[in-house]
Amino acid sequence: MNIRIIPMTIYNSEFEGKTINQIQKEFFDDYLTYEGKGWYYYGRKGMEANKGDLLLFQMKNSIIASAKLNDIIRFKKPTIDGNLGVYILSKNTIKSFKPITKKELSELIIGFKTFSQIKQRFYISDVSLKLLNARMSL
Repeated sequence: MNIRIIPMTIYNSEFEGKTINQIQKEFFDDYLTYEGKGWYYYGRKGMEANKGDLLLFQMKNSIIASAKLNDIIRFKKPTIDGNLGVYILSKNTIKSFKPITKKELSELIIGFKTFSQIKQRFYISDVSLKLLNARMSL
């Protein structure tokens, strides 16, 4: 299984002025899971990923949520909001949890060094995946 980290920005108008807890509840637990059909829109180039990859969502130097990827749709032209595509997430895998720090993540994923590097791709062993899943369950 591959792991990809999706850097999010607090300067996005949806998130501006909100705490991590509010973003987790309103965006991941409510919007993405129910209203948004599991569609996470992106406004930059996007990333190469495969169906079944685990996406970790990063904000303020912490991982705040995760989901498995079902598909990626790239738009022929940007939407009115500037979105270039959408990551289609498996709705039943979307979860938020107590934020995981950079230090904690480096202990769980071999090769992880820093955040905000969308091109990073990690191959995770079964043992590391079990440890990561246990940590995300807290």
